[in-house]
Amino acid sequence: RRTIMTITGVDYDAASGLLKDADGHVKTATVMHLAQVDAVEARRRLERASGFVRPAIAGDAYTPID
Repeated sequence: RRTIMTITGVDYDAASGLLKDADGHVKTATVMHLAQVDAVEARRRLERASGFVRPAIAGDAYTPID
């Protein structure tokens, strides 16, 4: 909860709700809140972004730099 609260600025109750909706997954909860998407979309974005939160929030795929 503390991580969600720090990253997103939400209160304890909101962080708890996000984590519940994200099945306890912090990255999913973070993307859900910051990108304003549901858990299914947040997971899809994280998968596409190779687990990186910043591109997942933006809806981008992760492309490693050579």
